Amino acid sequence: MIALAPIGREFRAASRQKRLYTMRTATGLVLGFGLLLGVMLSGMSPGSGGAMAFAIMAMIVFLLTSLSVVSQSCGAISDEQRNGTLGLLLLTPLRPLDVVMGKFS
Repeated sequence: MIALAPIGREFRAASRQKRLYTMRTATGLVLGFGLLLGVMLSGMSPGSGGAMAFAIMAMIVFLLTSLSVVSQSCGAISDEQRNGTLGLLLLTPLRPLDVVMGKFS
């Protein structure tokens, strides 16, 4: 019972982080979009409505994945710059495009 008080305090402190509010907002938007998509496709036949919903969701997932990759590579390059090693990386016989493409992986 004594350990429950610090655990509760840690949960309350973690619940105030900005990341959690962002995730809650994103979850609400995704659920709202799914509800809107379901209402829009309710008049279609099950086969064509399902195919349309899958195509729309696949495009959205592809765009979000692409944005995530670009964001991660920009973060890796900014970390190199912050650590002062970006200049060393650019002194190698690599072109800047090679450096950026290497950060994608």
